[in-house]
Amino acid sequence: MIAGALLVAACSSSSSSSSSSSSPAASTSSTASSTGSVVNIALFGYNTTPYALAAESATQAAAKEYNATVTFFNGNSSATTQTTQMQDAITTGKYQAFIVWPNDGLALQPVVKQAAAAGIKVATMDETLGSTQQEATIASAPGVTVAIGTGLLQEAQVAVSTIESACTAQVGAKKPCSVALMPGMQSFPPDVYRLGIIQSALKATGYITASLTPQGDYDAPGAQAATLNYFQTQPHVNVLYTFADQMVAGILVALKQLHLTPGKSLQIIGFGATTEALAGIKAGTWFASQGLYPSAQSNDAVKYLVAAVHGQQVPAVINEYQIPGAVPVIDKAVLQQDPSFTPDWSYSG
Repeated sequence: MIAGALLVAACSSSSSSSSSSSSPAASTSSTASSTGSVVNIALFGYNTTPYALAAESATQAAAKEYNATVTFFNGNSSATTQTTQMQDAITTGKYQAFIVWPNDGLALQPVVKQAAAAGIKVATMDETLGSTQQEATIASAPGVTVAIGTGLLQEAQVAVSTIESACTAQVGAKKPCSVALMPGMQSFPPDVYRLGIIQSALKATGYITASLTPQGDYDAPGAQAATLNYFQTQPHVNVLYTFADQMVAGILVALKQLHLTPGKSLQIIGFGATTEALAGIKAGTWFASQGLYPSAQSNDAVKYLVAAVHGQQVPAVINEYQIPGAVPVIDKAVLQQDPSFTPDWSYSG
């Protein structure tokens, strides 16, 4: 679900759709055979920010492997736009499958049911369609063929574990540790839900004290301003956790202005497992980054939708962290175990 938050403030002015047809190619997969007819897939993306474009690119690559075509629709960060696009796509009768990266899972529930009633196979990405409470765990929903992603509860639990590890690295095991939590948007329901779990769990440790910074707006400039603002009144911080790797970019600029050294003065945790995070962890300026895998999710979506269209059984739910290579968090320990780990997206595009 976190990816929707990463992109919620990033609207695009590009056209509402563009298409790219892949050439049929032989596939060695037993799940989705290329011997069947070409499957036409409509991809309803968040917008055209780097995360969304990484997903679109991976979908096109998978389409070539699994004998499909993909038409991309730019949702422009609007659930209303996505609903209209999906209704229009149903009406055309051109598509046998939909891939949906929802800007608002609850708002899209009715149109997803309409698609299923029209015989269209639907994959939902990053989250469970529904309310914040329903997004707590990754699950299928009415009309959905396969749901791929993680749940808000799991994301929060991974965050707590990673913060505890960062505290140990910075001050020692179970010693008093001051943690700053930077939300993307303080009123954004998924942020509120995750923060509630994280704050409660950290308080229960008895040795971690957590406070909120101003919101970082899910971008580098916002995070830079939030960090500078926060450190005016809260100068002592051992660990700073944020909900998006791109916000770390702004945090690092602010820390330089404050004459604080990341990795020494305090530990930094991001969310995205981007190429930038990998470089920062190797350099010692980042402690860790939770995982997001838009390319891996996209490949599985195409693979299983093609299989479903051809009448094969497919899993109803795929936990993103169970996709090979998609670990819940990357840090030095993980990279020592798997030196070949490669992120599947970059927040700089």
